Amino acid sequence: MRHRIAVVVGLVLLMGFILTGRLEAATACYTRVCNDSTYACSFDASCSTWTGNLWRFRWDFGDGSGFYFTGSATINHTYSMPYPDVELMVIPLSEEPASVSCGIVVFNNVGPPLPTEGECP
Repeated sequence: MRHRIAVVVGLVLLMGFILTGRLEAATACYTRVCNDSTYACSFDASCSTWTGNLWRFRWDFGDGSGFYFTGSATINHTYSMPYPDVELMVIPLSEEPASVSCGIVVFNNVGPPLPTEGECP
């Protein structure tokens, strides 16, 4: 009898864990700082959240260079264009991926100066 109770309690706890894990959603965000004389930008996705283990961060720097996958929240990229759209996808192992995309300013080439650092979103 005790064995059956332990099994039932274990199954209830397991189902609660599975349901809770599915209800919590990953979020993606990043900060960035660009040097407007070297066109080099530093990105940091530490503000992103997820439950469990993370598989990878996927970066699309918006300049046609393709996707970059990394296990680290920080990455650097050098541009040759002033206003790309940068997309970050956070890919956890235990839940759906989350992504965010923002237009950034690498360097100012027209109009009043715009900030070359900030947070997305």
